[in-house]
Amino acid sequence: MAPSLKAQFTVIALGNGTNNSLAYGAGSGQQVGIDSGAVLWTGSSGSEVSLNPPGALSSTAYVTNGTQQGGSANFVNSNFTNHAGIWSGTAASFVDLQPAGAAYSYVQALSPTQQGGQAFYSGLGYAALWSGSAASFQNLNPAGATQSGIAAMTATQQGGYAVFGGQAHATLWSGTALSFVDLNPTGSSLSEIYGMSGTLQGGAAYFSNVPHAALWSGTAGSFVDLDPNQPSGSVINAITGTYQAGVVLGDGTIIHAGLWQGTAGSFVDLQATITAALGAQYTWSELFGATINGSTLYLVGEAIDPNSQNSVAILITSAIPEPSAYAGLAGLAVLAFAAYRRRRKVPTSAL
Repeated sequence: MAPSLKAQFTVIALGNGTNNSLAYGAGSGQQVGIDSGAVLWTGSSGSEVSLNPPGALSSTAYVTNGTQQGGSANFVNSNFTNHAGIWSGTAASFVDLQPAGAAYSYVQALSPTQQGGQAFYSGLGYAALWSGSAASFQNLNPAGATQSGIAAMTATQQGGYAVFGGQAHATLWSGTALSFVDLNPTGSSLSEIYGMSGTLQGGAAYFSNVPHAALWSGTAGSFVDLDPNQPSGSVINAITGTYQAGVVLGDGTIIHAGLWQGTAGSFVDLQATITAALGAQYTWSELFGATINGSTLYLVGEAIDPNSQNSVAILITSAIPEPSAYAGLAGLAVLAFAAYRRRRKVPTSAL
């Protein structure tokens, strides 16, 4: 049997424990999420900085690339009125990206120069791409799609979903609506991209109404099923390098964070490590973000007490083994359900 790598993980509680908190994104030494409003961390609970903009009643940060943070803020006391926005490390730096005529909007993904997410008009969400200002908004909704959204980006491509005939299809764009590529696998009723890195896309594809952790490399035919034989499903929420991070759902009482490295058999369950670090009450967990900084893997998400429904934002770190070490770890994930109760960035109505 291959050796366990659990001892190589360090789990840090980012939330202060007073409020429910959740970490959504990580990048270049930063982590972002929500703790009574949008927050920014740099590796510890004591580093927490509020990003809630002046005048905002609530806000959430979903993504960071290390210099810019993306999310949304609500300036009126009403649901579905959030404004997409970006920050540069402080609450006062918030830039409102709400497009003209939109009811509400969100930033869910960042590249070095652009922002991706959704803008809603008359209750329908459309894939949104910005370049730093509200006026730069582009609608990437493909022809024939009733709704769409961007959840992940690289420097040149955007990933998410588009709805055709009432069913969400995993979608890849290259900056325009016309560049749309449908990645929905054969036999899948629904699919969506949640994470991207390099030429890889990760997310979920549904078979018999069960989500299967999914990995693509640019085409529908490239689909790889990463589901580790879980009865109620699995989802990839983030990708960094060769690692895929996400969550699995077991028999209806199991929600466990874990990692893959390209195959279903590589899955490693991180729940025992998280529980050991934070306390016996935290028996559920999810991962939403992942990044590599130097030789360290950073994962973010939440640990959950299912009895109280309290959650705490978490950061998990691990040294990445040298390439020479991989030979001895063949078949094991080096380090990864959301349809059940996913508290993902912005809920996808089609899923």
